[in-house]
Amino acid sequence: MLVVGAGAVAARKIAALVLAKARVTVIAPTVSEAVHALERDGQIRVECRPYASGDTRGAFVVISATDDDEVNRQVADEARACGALVNVVDRPALCTFTVPAVVRRGDLTLAVATEGRCPSLARAVREQLERQYGPEYGEVVTRVADLRERLIAAGWEPSRIHAAVSSLVEAGLAEAIACGDEARAARLLAAPLSGVGEPSAGTSRDTAAARDRRDGATEADALAHADLGGPGTAAQGAHPGTTGSDAAGVARGALDEGEHGDHPAGHRSRGLYG
Repeated sequence: MLVVGAGAVAARKIAALVLAKARVTVIAPTVSEAVHALERDGQIRVECRPYASGDTRGAFVVISATDDDEVNRQVADEARACGALVNVVDRPALCTFTVPAVVRRGDLTLAVATEGRCPSLARAVREQLERQYGPEYGEVVTRVADLRERLIAAGWEPSRIHAAVSSLVEAGLAEAIACGDEARAARLLAAPLSGVGEPSAGTSRDTAAARDRRDGATEADALAHADLGGPGTAAQGAHPGTTGSDAAGVARGALDEGEHGDHPAGHRSRGLYG
């Protein structure tokens, strides 16, 4: 994965990509201390020089986050010519993929996208979601996932599991965890278990492993529709050379659409690739 630029915006994206286990090469004539720190830790490779024609060759994902429109356009043109996916900060017209603004609460990920048309709206909605879904939702995922495994082992159908989980959400499990009411949270989580071991008469005789696969397939199908639902998403342009670790950097929303706002071209921070 190639990132051109090492200013403040680029540094945030690089850090997110590193967290997603992507293999990142950075090209920029000047590099921030945050980026240098990642290089010293051996997490990225940095080439302190201006972008040069041909640098995109061999990359399957290219991110241009410079303050130079001419460089951004050159990077975009050459990346497309090489068959690479390209994202240029604040320039949706130059992008071949966009990614959502993301809220993460433990293993829960909420994403908002405008297909690059209005990053500030994506950011506003993301901030609203951050207020609505607090850190307690990370714990909700952990506890409900444990309950799900127990229901699968007891032979519950996916539709019945879904109904039980929906009931927990509607009954206020997140609120109970948020306010520290462990007694209420425990009662809510125990309610579906009252029938464990006695599935409904219509329950099939599939093994627990088969049920797990079916329930997991339902979740995967929903995720696939979310990732592939609109033009220009990263998943649609998957390069045949994509590796799992690099793809994760895009799939997990490392390039946050709502991070930098809707700055007109040339109105970002000044300086050589700043």
